[in-house]
Amino acid sequence: MNRKVFTLTLLTATLSIFSGCKDVWEKGFSSDGTLGSDSGSLGSVISEQETDYIYNTSNPSYIHCKSTSITLENCDTMVSVSGQSATIVSGGTYYIDGKLENGQIIVDAQADNALVQLVLDGVDLTCQNSAPLFIKNCQKAVLIIKDDTENVLTDYENSSEEEGVIYSKEDFAIFGDSKNTGTLTVNAKNKDGIKAKDGLVIKSGNITVNSVDDGIIGKDFLVIHDAVISYKGMGDALKSTNSNGSGYGYVVIEDGNFNLECISEASNNDTAKNDAIKAETDINILGGVFTINTHRASSSALSKQYWAGPGGMTPGGGSPFGGGGMGEATSNKLAGMHGVTCGGNLTISGGSFDINAYGKGFKADGNVNYENATAVIVSERQGVGADGDFTIKSGKLDITSFWEGIEATNIYIAGGQTYIDAKDDGLNASNTNPSLNISDGFLFVKSSGDGIDSNGNIKVSGGVSVISQTGGGNSPIDCGDGAYTFTVSGGTVFAMGSSDMFSESIPSSTSNPMIYSQSLGNSSSSLAVENIIAIKNPQTYGAAIFISDQLTNGSKYSFIVGGTITGQEYQTGTGIYFPPSTVEPGNEISVTATTQGGNSGQGGRFGGI
Repeated sequence: MNRKVFTLTLLTATLSIFSGCKDVWEKGFSSDGTLGSDSGSLGSVISEQETDYIYNTSNPSYIHCKSTSITLENCDTMVSVSGQSATIVSGGTYYIDGKLENGQIIVDAQADNALVQLVLDGVDLTCQNSAPLFIKNCQKAVLIIKDDTENVLTDYENSSEEEGVIYSKEDFAIFGDSKNTGTLTVNAKNKDGIKAKDGLVIKSGNITVNSVDDGIIGKDFLVIHDAVISYKGMGDALKSTNSNGSGYGYVVIEDGNFNLECISEASNNDTAKNDAIKAETDINILGGVFTINTHRASSSALSKQYWAGPGGMTPGGGSPFGGGGMGEATSNKLAGMHGVTCGGNLTISGGSFDINAYGKGFKADGNVNYENATAVIVSERQGVGADGDFTIKSGKLDITSFWEGIEATNIYIAGGQTYIDAKDDGLNASNTNPSLNISDGFLFVKSSGDGIDSNGNIKVSGGVSVISQTGGGNSPIDCGDGAYTFTVSGGTVFAMGSSDMFSESIPSSTSNPMIYSQSLGNSSSSLAVENIIAIKNPQTYGAAIFISDQLTNGSKYSFIVGGTITGQEYQTGTGIYFPPSTVEPGNEISVTATTQGGNSGQGGRFGGI
């Protein structure tokens, strides 16, 4: 069969974000940005047109489901009926209504090679031995959910050689009609909910999938323009699976509202691998509201309200996004259960995320790029894990993690607001030739491991970074051993934590003056640098360092432990004041500002361990 791919007339700017596109993407753009100029092995290109979603409303053709029989209206020559099965053999628009027990609608219009529109007009369709709706052959098929209708499609356990309740061997699209007030409920008792063996475009729609396996699959691509989608099941919620390389296996989401719950019945963590949004290659999310929960069937769904513990960002010292405190990690190995995961690059350029993940919140085998979004992540593993780089340029990211907050090869904090409460390291730059770079934005880390940790260099050139670390054998700031360095050329750093390895937190060079002390006792009381900066509720600390252009080299300043702090928080809910209005007397430790660097990277333990 000649290979066909939907191409889209929307999302004009989206394709430039993806890299290495050799063949036609879902819009028909090649790597040089030209429309349909490089179709390659994909064969003929089928464009998504707005007319695909405009359908005939006068003298319509109907397939009427009558419990145990099917009748036709205005389509006798275009549809053949055999028992409780109707086969559409010609292009056109077909309304489907009524209730059919153990029946099937099939599209087999290969000879006609035209557009087939299926309008769900209040249908309840079940099938015991196959897919209730099977798109076998046509040029392209569009499923339309008519306004103000309720539609339900259900299969049976062990019933189908086909792999979905709605199963398409062709490129396939779903449209929620003009007002988007109709609903489609898919009950998958055998395998997947909605599955397209080629590509799947969801223009709009209000769709609920309950599934023993995966929810919605577009093998070559899954593109969602705007939809309301709910999924609860024992597989992946939304995914694309083609592993043939660039131009295949990607997910694009423009907008919508998504409530996705993935449950694993795996007996051990190695096989617990159900993910909410998954792509074999790249994922690009431009907007939408996402509520994501991945959890084991034998345990309660993760919830921030259950995560209270020492050092947590709980009320009084809290995360502005409501992250809970830390519990005890139960595993160091997970095959999946991630919120959003891909085999290529993950690009998030908008949207709102509330993720409770038994695995990682965001995961990519390539890079993770984050901007203009808001995310609250509670995760068993890393909040964000990238084999490549992680970059945040804007937006808000709040992570509560049993392990590292963010782990990547190179980490770039280039803007936005990043809040991390981690049982292990807050930021961890690891793998080959790693680095950790802070150039702008606001970073607030609470950790029981290292606050910010790099197996390579750490460079701070801007922004405001506050690090509250606790626990022996770790340091608020830790760069790699040997020739690796921690350097400051701009910005503000206020870090406190264990005195065990505190020399690692002293930069080897700094253009801004700094003060530090390893003689602050063992306190969890407020800590201030006179009326310059203060934190009300740090974790237990014995040492601190403050680096800022607000200090004057050679001048004396005081760390104030346990003083009463008033003023307006620098960022709401953080307990950080920069500057505080007043700091009432406490225990004062006098120090002298200097630009003389220390020996970061020399003699400390290996970063990232």
